[in-house]
Amino acid sequence: MSQTPSLAGKTAPVTGAATGIGHAIALALAAAGATVVVNHNHTGEAADKVVAEIEAAGGTAVRRRSQMWLPSPPATPPAGSRPRLSASMAAPSDRGAAIVS
Repeated sequence: MSQTPSLAGKTAPVTGAATGIGHAIALALAAAGATVVVNHNHTGEAADKVVAEIEAAGGTAVRRRSQMWLPSPPATPPAGSRPRLSASMAAPSDRGAAIVS
């Protein structure tokens, strides 16, 4: 049986945290001690409920409305530029999280 590492002192922004898998990820990260940034694009009431749920369980969370995605690169990169992601690679994922310190 593995133990969940402590994420105390870490901040975890979670995209799509207001619903579905993102919600479950946010709860798990908060349970491990991370401060969770409940990111949402248009589901403010649902995000507020997730923040309240995390806080009721003794965790720390904040709500933030933003679109976290990479813009599509130009069709033809400028001469001398570094390679960039293709448009399909730059599309936003449905849900995700990253631990930052």
